[in-house]
Amino acid sequence: MEYKRYIICTDTHGCIDEFKELISMIGPTDQDLVISLGDNVDRGPSSAECIDFCIKIGARLCKANHENKLIRWKDKEELVKMGVIKNNDVQLRNIHRRSIEDIDNHPNSKELWDYITNRSEDMICFTVKDKRYVCVHAGLHPKEGLRTPPDVLMRIRKLDNVSLKSLNFGTSAFEAGSFWAELWNGPEREIFGQNVFSAATNVK
Repeated sequence: MEYKRYIICTDTHGCIDEFKELISMIGPTDQDLVISLGDNVDRGPSSAECIDFCIKIGARLCKANHENKLIRWKDKEELVKMGVIKNNDVQLRNIHRRSIEDIDNHPNSKELWDYITNRSEDMICFTVKDKRYVCVHAGLHPKEGLRTPPDVLMRIRKLDNVSLKSLNFGTSAFEAGSFWAELWNGPEREIFGQNVFSAATNVK
């Protein structure tokens, strides 16, 4: 199905007022498809409300690293309660703890957890005028393409210029590496979030 508009938003990070203002300005209709590239939690004051708003506007959701962190912690907590494991080894920062508490205390908590856990997608693809677009949270590996592992789809940033191995953020190697999109040759056109740029980045 081809929609009239594809409305794509990302990394709202709990900023519900700004998120609602943006969607209000765009004015989606039932002829449009809204896609969230994820990271609607942490940092801002209203993680739960951002997730709930995505559900209300019928947004399809890409898996992202911030939601994934909360889900992994939640799953481990259940295993601890069941006695399957002794300790939850998922390390949380205060921003993560606040998000978990916010979601747990929301009236529709169960639906919010289900939305980010079971209804999110590794990638969302659509075609407009014979051009194929792929939406992911962080990006695709140039060698793997559409077979890029889910964890990489959520986290990829810079790669070594020779080996194309992922580089750790904050290292000298990272600074010398190339952003994955600079090495991407398509044929799909990528739409991604996570990274902050001073201007729009055009990826083939």
